[in-house]
Amino acid sequence: MKVSKDLHEQTDQLVGRRVRLMDSNDTAIVVREENGIYWLDIDGLERPAYKNDFVLVDELQDILLYSSTPAIKSKDSKQGNSGSQKTGVTVDLHFEKIPGHEYASKTEALKHQLDYFRKTLDENLKHRGMHITFIHGIGDGVLRDAIRNELQSKKYKNKCSCTFNSNDKTNVTIR
Repeated sequence: MKVSKDLHEQTDQLVGRRVRLMDSNDTAIVVREENGIYWLDIDGLERPAYKNDFVLVDELQDILLYSSTPAIKSKDSKQGNSGSQKTGVTVDLHFEKIPGHEYASKTEALKHQLDYFRKTLDENLKHRGMHITFIHGIGDGVLRDAIRNELQSKKYKNKCSCTFNSNDKTNVTIR
């Protein structure tokens, strides 16, 4: 009896909460739960989903993530194509643009930049299909090469795909 009461309380805690869909970057509100199926309100449309199709949005983490990595629209959505619109974030890895850079010395710059790169990537691995553009600049290519080596490592190789359209940025898609 206690188990079902705890389960019911957990379900009630989801109703009315903001969630982020796992297969996209869309957010929704949990409207109700019926027999293990959650009904989500996405821009006025209700859609059924299972609990493993979404994650609860931590308001503070969401604010920090999207204030440091502004959302951008893909080239397709700028042109007004009615096809699927891909959304993503852009992360500027220039040392001066990274939160907390004032506490790191210039000699620790590369380590600080790579730590921020890894943190951003790790936080977004749950959002399959998400696009992240990492701006690293042209420079000597030290940061660019370090990022690309990191993306080829065992940790990220099967979880992300990347394209290198220019020398100043690396585009990553979460698989």
